[in-house]
Amino acid sequence: MMMKIMLRAIIAALILLPTMFAHGADPVRIGYSICKTGLFAQGAPSQITAYELWRDQVNAAGGLDVAGQKRPIEFVWYDDESSPAKAAQIYEKLITDDQVDLLLPPWGTPHHLSVAGVAEKYRFPIVGNTAASVAIRELKPGYIWFVTAQIPDRIGIELAALMSESGVKSAAVIANVLPFAQENFQFLIPALEQAGITVKLTEQYP
Repeated sequence: MMMKIMLRAIIAALILLPTMFAHGADPVRIGYSICKTGLFAQGAPSQITAYELWRDQVNAAGGLDVAGQKRPIEFVWYDDESSPAKAAQIYEKLITDDQVDLLLPPWGTPHHLSVAGVAEKYRFPIVGNTAASVAIRELKPGYIWFVTAQIPDRIGIELAALMSESGVKSAAVIANVLPFAQENFQFLIPALEQAGITVKLTEQYP
C-alpha cells in the first residue's frame, strides 16, 4: 500500500515538474524607452499597447521559449520624454546598468536613429518598427534592422500615381511639423506635380 502511495506521489511530481520549473524560471528581461510624455506622447500609446499585448499573450501561454524552457517576459522601460538624445542614454543604461536580455525599439524615426549608435557600440541587436525615413538607408548594416516599407520617397510617388489613376486633377497638402510628416511633404509635392496634379494649397501646422 505504501509503495502505491509513493509511486503515485512520484508520478504526480513528474507531471507537475515542468510547470513548477516554468513558474520558477528567471524572467526574460526586455528593455525599451517610450514617449510617455512630451511631443510624441499621443502617438506612442499604440506601440505600448502592442508590446503589452504580446507580453501578456506569451506569458499566458507559459512564457517565451528559450532553449526549450518557458520563461516569463518582464519589461524594463523608461519615459524618454520624446527626446531622441534621452532615448540613447536610456538604451545605454538598459544595456550596461539594467543588463536586459533583449531590447525593443523606441517610438519614432528620430529615436531609432538616435539609439542606432548605442546598438552598434555595444553590439546589441534591435529590430526597428516605427521608423520610416530615407535616412535609415544611410545607416550601415550592423546591429539595428528595419522592416518598414513606408519610406516617404516611395510613399509620395505611389500616392501621386494612385491619385492620377483616380482622375484627381488638383490637391491641397496640409502637414504638421513632425519629422515624418515633413519628409512626406518634401517628397509628395514634386511627385504630385510630376504626375500632372496641380497643388493649389500647401500649409503646415504645429
